[in-house]
Amino acid sequence: MAQQMKTPKYSSYDIVIVGGAIMGASTAWFLSNDKDFDGKVLVVDRDPTYKNSSTMHTNSCMRQQFSTELNVKISVV
Repeated sequence: MAQQMKTPKYSSYDIVIVGGAIMGASTAWFLSNDKDFDGKVLVVDRDPTYKNSSTMHTNSCMRQQFSTELNVKISVV
């Protein structure tokens, strides 16, 4: 899979987040939209599309929610 590398816009950043996906991207978004934060944020991820990120391949919500008989019964109610 060919990846497109992008050169960062600035030469320095106040916050560098390594790993985008759900946690990195949401952290960057919240920081960028915080009226009290006026710094520059850079998100670095080897897959800029996030198609192969662990967020896209996880089913942890299913494991946690339906991992035991009791959890299945609770969710039916």
